[in-house]
Amino acid sequence: MKLKNPIYIIQALLDIEVKQFQLIENLLSEFTRKQSWDFRNEPAGPEVKANFLALNFLVGAKGFYMRKINL
Repeated sequence: MKLKNPIYIIQALLDIEVKQFQLIENLLSEFTRKQSWDFRNEPAGPEVKANFLALNFLVGAKGFYMRKINL
């Protein structure tokens, strides 16, 4: 099994972190874009939770990775 090697475990954890960071980055970008006057009429989506998700990610909130993020 690959995960017996600590290097593979670290890489797997880093991959998860990077994917979460990219998701939050995309949500924050979309949130910022929709704040523009030009896009004010677009319906809100999952990006409305971007600030909450980013904060929880940064502080390492318990259960963060157990949440389902609906996109």
